[in-house]
Order: sequence, then structure tokens, then C-alpha cells
Amino acid sequence: MKSEKTLAEIISVVFNPLIMPTLGIIMLLQSGSFLTFLPAQVKYSILFITSASTFILPASFLPIFYYKGFLHGLGAESRQKRMIPLLLILVIYTIGYLWVYKHVPSATIRGFWLGFTLGVLLVFVISFFWKISAHMIGIGGIIGLILALWIRYQINLFNFLILAFVVAGLLGASRLRLNAHNIWQILGGFLGGILVVLFTVHFF
Repeated sequence: MKSEKTLAEIISVVFNPLIMPTLGIIMLLQSGSFLTFLPAQVKYSILFITSASTFILPASFLPIFYYKGFLHGLGAESRQKRMIPLLLILVIYTIGYLWVYKHVPSATIRGFWLGFTLGVLLVFVISFFWKISAHMIGIGGIIGLILALWIRYQINLFNFLILAFVVAGLLGASRLRLNAHNIWQILGGFLGGILVVLFTVHFF
């Protein structure tokens, strides 16, 4: 049905991988951990750097990628054509991580930044031979962050976890409906995102 496809497209756009780092930082700053009590100016600075370097700047290149034919729709491009956009995003994320590593004292925030940067690297490397789902790596990373915070700081984030799983289910179904991925590419991305961020945040 056309309405189902339209809904799947909307979900894919709203919860695209580029927005996940910003959503993760917002959750971190509202998690009830010591990060919640940072000065407002520090919070705004961290949020601005994250959103600018992981969402606004990469998203500004999307029209160019569409014009050049690297992107054709919501995951309709081949794994070969996604390599150039992924490489550029990886470079931007790496530069952002190096800035955060130097200027942000919180090991949790640095670990999360490292996690989603490695997530992009994972998509880039795997895309040489398989089209793993970047959307699912993104939402998987959010769940990995929630689990790491729960384990590391003993904070009850049950509501966040349930909401994240609901979004993951909607995203997975949407990517299948759009024929952007098969079930194994979706599950691989989801588990990969969880494990990478859980490891970097918990053990950083």
C-alpha cells in the first residue's frame, strides 16, 4: 500500500542515522547521571558541537550527493555508491571526536563519540562487501548507550530503553518495507550498533 510506504519513508527520515548522535547526547545530559548537573553553558556547547558536526554539516552535503548520483533515495543506492558519502561523514565525525577528546573531560561523552564514530567506520568497511543498515546501527547505538549508562551508573533508564526498542522496531520494519535492506542486514546493523557503543561507553 502507498500509505505504508509513505509512513516508512517518514520514519526513515525522522530517525535517520545522522540525528542519532544528537539524540544520544540529549539523553546523556538528561539521564540523571552527573552529566545532568553540568552548567547550562557547557551543555549547550557540547550539544552544539555534536549537532553541528554529526548532523548539520554532513546533511549539508546531501544535495550534492543526490546531484552527483551517490544517493538515489532512502537507502535505494547500491553499497558501492554509498562509499563516498560514508567516507566524508567518517572524516567529519573523526575530526569532531578529536575535538571532543581534547576539550570535553567527560569519559562517558568521549566514549559515546568514539562509539558512533566507530559505527560509521563499521558501515564503511562492511559496505565494501555487504550493505549493512546504517539506520539500525544508529538506533542500536542509542540502545547500547542506554545499557552502558544503566550498567555503569546504576541509573534506571527503563522508559528510554522501551522507547528506543519501539523506534528500532519501526525503523527495521520501515527499511524492510522500502526494500532498502534484508532482515540480516537490519539485524547485523542493530547488533553492531549496540555492541560498539556499549563497549566504548562502558569500558572507555
